[in-house]
Parts: sequence; structure tokens; C-alpha cells
Amino acid sequence: MSAELEDLLHEAHKKLLAGAPKQALKRLDRARSLAPDDPDVLALRGKALVDLERFDEAREDLERAASADPPSAVALVELGWLELGSIETDDEETPRDLARRALEAARAIDPPELDVLADAHALVLETIFESPNPQRGALEAAEEAAKDLGWSDPVALLGKGRALFYNARWEEALAPLRMASEREKKNAVACYYRGAALERLERLAEADEQLALAARLDPERYVVPFRLSDEAFDAAVEEAIASLPEPLGKVLEEDCVISRESFPAEEDVANEGVDPLMLGAFLGPSHSERHPAEAAPANPVAEGPTDVVLYRRNLEKSCSTRKELIREIQITALHEIGHELGFEEGGVDALGLE
Repeated sequence: MSAELEDLLHEAHKKLLAGAPKQALKRLDRARSLAPDDPDVLALRGKALVDLERFDEAREDLERAASADPPSAVALVELGWLELGSIETDDEETPRDLARRALEAARAIDPPELDVLADAHALVLETIFESPNPQRGALEAAEEAAKDLGWSDPVALLGKGRALFYNARWEEALAPLRMASEREKKNAVACYYRGAALERLERLAEADEQLALAARLDPERYVVPFRLSDEAFDAAVEEAIASLPEPLGKVLEEDCVISRESFPAEEDVANEGVDPLMLGAFLGPSHSERHPAEAAPANPVAEGPTDVVLYRRNLEKSCSTRKELIREIQITALHEIGHELGFEEGGVDALGLE
């Protein structure tokens, strides 16, 4: 690598760290003119284009860098985040597969680049936390990160804290989450999960302090919780439900009981893999089970009301105003009532309040 190319990459990397992707891209365009097939240039240029939200161009450069021999770990990590954040993908390789490939490539770098290795471990962990059952494999992935990075690394600590949280081990989660936020002062995710764990332990004042800090650090992702008394929350639920359109309102009146709980039950989180942050749940037989066109003796009509449970604390910390809370209650209730009507997940989404 020429001295000019090395200087351009170094300057571009500094600009990216400083949050100046346009300036980084200027240097990387010059670098690409000198070495159009260099995987380091392509990977860093793809990263700059991602920051500029020019995703198609970014993917082109990143895929070229990831296809090099050896593949660019930086490119694989960036592609993994792109796949994880995309709603639909035509790729056969899952984000978790891509994350594993990125980790293998990062481990192969000699001498080791700990920042790339940490990014790869963070991607592996996030693919687990974004899965339907993050309880499976998260603790093992956090321990794997600690072997490579040490338990003082924020990625390993945050991974362990979140894994413990999703396994309903609220008290145990506090220490690694606190340490992660201390080692990385602007770690909004650590603050949020620390607040959520404190909330489960009924330490509400401390919880709200951490949740508010998370909102200040990352206002696009988190909000300051909108807290209400029991009576005020129930009134918000009544107001939200009263505006539901037909046939949902009729089904709700005839077949459903709306109830309020603070959270999903701890034993369900620990033993059944229930998401501790879920906003609501549908319990009981669906409308189609209760009212089949023909009920054969071997398939009797299901009896009893359907419960739609709203998880108050989780709803509160997803909203910053009463208006937002009412809207979120409507969306959650409609989602669960969609299950009551017998819709599968796709049909529930088609009800259309999202």
C-alpha cells in the first residue's frame, strides 16, 4: 500500500469517527481512484455511504470487499447491520450467518484489531436479541465476546446484561449494565436496559432516571416514560378502545376482556421465552374457534372469554405523551384483537394502525 493511500485511509477513518462522512467520502473517492479493488478502501467507502444513507451504493462496495480473499471483516459487519435493519432481503444468508462470518473474518486479522472484533461481536449479539427468542444463545454469545475482548469491554458487558434481562434475572443484570454504561458514557442501550431491570425490581425512581438518560442519549430510539396512575391509565385505555372501528368494536364488546398488568409474568419470561418488553398479549380461544361454521363433536366450540392483556409499564416507557400512549394502546389492542378474529401475524398487520 502506497504512503498516499495509507494516509487517505487514515484520514477517512478519523473523519468517520468524528461524524463527518461527507469529508471521509471525498478522501475515499480519491483512494478508490488509486486502488479501485482494494477491500480496505471499498469497506471504508461502504461504511461512509451507509452513514450518508446511500444504501444501494454502500451495498455494492461492501459486497465487493466481502467477496475479496480474504474477506473484509469491516465490510461483513456493515453488511450484517444492513441486513438486520432491512425489512425484506433477497439474500439466502441470514443476518446471523453473516454475523458469524464477520466474526470469523475479524478473528483472522493479524495483528488483531480489537475495534473490528468488538463490532463483529456486537453484531452477533444483536442478531440474537432481534430473534424471536433471545433467551437462547445470548449468554453464550456474551461469554464468547468476553473471551476475545475481556469482561471489561462494553460489548461483552452489555451483551451479558441484556442476556440476563431477557432471562428474567433482573438483579443480576444490573451490575454488567452499570459497568457497560460507566465504560461507555454515551451507551443509551445500557441505560435503557438498566432502567428496565430496575423497573422490574419496583425501583421506579431509579428506573426513570436511567430511562430518561437513555432518551437524552438517543432520542430517536428511546423516550422519557409517560407515567400515569392506575385510574388515569385505565381511563386512557377506555378512551383508546372506545374509538376502535367495527367489526373490532363489536368483537371486543361480545368476546373480549381487556385487562391491565404491569409486565409479562416473570415465570413466563424465564420458562416460556416470553418477551419481557412486549406491550400486550392475546390469551384464550380465537373468534374462529369460538364461532366455527360447523362444530363437529370431536372439535367442540371453544368457550370462555378472550383476554387481551395490556402491559402498562412497557406501554408507558414506549410513549412520552398521553396522545402517544392512547395511540399505542389502540395499536396494541387492535393487534391482539386481530388474533382474536383468527388472523395470522400477517393478517394482523394488515389491520393497519401501524
